[in-house]
Amino acid sequence: MLGKLSVAVVTCALATVSCQGGDVDTASGSVSLSGSLGGVQAEIFDKSCSTVACHRGSSPAGGLTLEPGKAHDALVDVPALMAPGKRLVVPGHPDHSFLMEKLRGHLSQDEGLPMPYAKPPLSAAQIGLVEQWIAGGATAD
Repeated sequence: MLGKLSVAVVTCALATVSCQGGDVDTASGSVSLSGSLGGVQAEIFDKSCSTVACHRGSSPAGGLTLEPGKAHDALVDVPALMAPGKRLVVPGHPDHSFLMEKLRGHLSQDEGLPMPYAKPPLSAAQIGLVEQWIAGGATAD
């Protein structure tokens, strides 16, 4: 049986997630922000991409910043520098988005390296989170 504090925490998590399009696993108390830029930012960009050595700061890799508040405008409907004729994120179309190719490692020789660079590859669930965000329209939240 949940105590008053646990009920309050789960209720707060449910309210937060319902506004951000996620799910709450009440058994474990974990919160999953699926299909939102907030979830992608927190679970992918902040942990694997938006570091000073990569896509953050005054000279982000490839000119692409993935910092909070800047990632959406840097990705959505933006031409891919490494892949002429492609866009980084095409709202509603993950399979036409160069970002998905970079994350999945489906690249031609002249399109650079899979991302994240010099770090463990993203899990299928993490890639799925990015795919859900793009498929859902790649909104800024």
